Amino acid sequence: MTEYFEDAELADVLYSGLHGSLEPLCEQLISMALLRGGKDNVSVIMVRCHKAGFPVLTIEGDYPEFRGEL
Repeated sequence: MTEYFEDAELADVLYSGLHGSLEPLCEQLISMALLRGGKDNVSVIMVRCHKAGFPVLTIEGDYPEFRGEL
């Protein structure tokens, strides 16, 4: 999919449907990709994520990767 769109163009399409149904956005991207030479097996998967707070994690032990040593 990304070979048929510039990043800014994809962002415009995605932001245009920020609060609506995702299905029309998927259909729009597929149609545009096919018009631009995409093969017949163009797929789009979209997931809407809602803002949620991150859990507070407590990590015990010594992990060198957390210090940037790996």
